[in-house]
Amino acid sequence: MASSLEVRVPFLDHRVVEATSVLSDEDRFQPLGKKQVLRKLALRDLDATLFDRPKSGFVLPIDRWARNSLKEEMTAALRDRNFCEAAGLDAGAVDRLWSAFLGGARGLYWSRVWAIYVLGWWCREHRMSVR
Repeated sequence: MASSLEVRVPFLDHRVVEATSVLSDEDRFQPLGKKQVLRKLALRDLDATLFDRPKSGFVLPIDRWARNSLKEEMTAALRDRNFCEAAGLDAGAVDRLWSAFLGGARGLYWSRVWAIYVLGWWCREHRMSVR
């Protein structure tokens, strides 16, 4: 994480890149992992307690979307033989997986059905077939 900051979209502004490129390595990176320059300059008007805390994750509510607002759309796609076969998947197996997910099967998380759904849409969008 110490160097991931440079690729985050809000920090790709050329003025930020130009300003930091003239700093010495010590000024840019010390203390390691603290992003001190960013804190001093860009975030000086913000409350320090926002940054002096443990990291916390953020998870998109894909499970809830799949079971509610996207349920009809995902059902239509995942039960479409051409949709599944273009992604190189057995339509019957995908249907059983989707039904088990909707039925609340233990250990079957949203990521399994979401990956299939996204792969199928990618194949459809790009007129590609994995077959």
